[in-house]
Amino acid sequence: MNIVRVSLKSTAVLGAAMLGACSSQPAADPSAQLDRTTYQFDMPGQPGRTRNGRGIISGDRITFRTPGSAGWFQATIDARQENGTARTHRIGDMVLTIEAGDCSGNAARPDRLTTSYPPHLYRGCGGPRIMPAAIAGTTWALRELDRQRAPDGPYPAATLTFRESGTFGGTNACNDVGGGSRWHRGWFERPADAYAVPLSTVIGCPEPSIGEVGAKFWSRMRQARTWARDGGTLWITFADGSRAGLELIL
Repeated sequence: MNIVRVSLKSTAVLGAAMLGACSSQPAADPSAQLDRTTYQFDMPGQPGRTRNGRGIISGDRITFRTPGSAGWFQATIDARQENGTARTHRIGDMVLTIEAGDCSGNAARPDRLTTSYPPHLYRGCGGPRIMPAAIAGTTWALRELDRQRAPDGPYPAATLTFRESGTFGGTNACNDVGGGSRWHRGWFERPADAYAVPLSTVIGCPEPSIGEVGAKFWSRMRQARTWARDGGTLWITFADGSRAGLELIL
């Protein structure tokens, strides 16, 4: 699990020793459904400086991004421990503790969450994952490209986020990706003034082969034509008829 430690230290967020607790509550989506097989958590960033951290726990796997970090990380949980209403998860040197029903004023995320990565500490709230009916604001992880399984390493090869603004972005391995393309209901648009290649941060990610698959996905997204969602699965069809399959994170 040392790969998680290296990845976390490569992000700019770790300059802060402690971030705020559970003050904000997500807006209610009356059409959303709870997915009690997956646990969702939020970690507030520094207002005006860093975006919020988010993540999910599903089975023995955790997928998350710390406040302000570039890229999503994923790992297998090494050990679990329960002590009354508190549950502790260990992932390498990181310890994530969930205290049931202790995040007052947050009905959607009722549990208090503390993530310790010495000497850094993040606080947030968690609860069952909310499966939104709307596509706007959701983030998806690449699982299949050209009928080939995407690599499953310390981070997804790529993620795709449908922004509320109608644009989309995401990640290539541990780098953030953006551009001028837009999404609509069931299809994608590439405006004439869109960048020739997606803009990306430049961080040297471990396991370059994962980034190669992510780069291939984002290159193909220039030819993306349609998208279709089936619950927690998203299919993107490209101009040549090939497809990419993605899995919902949040």
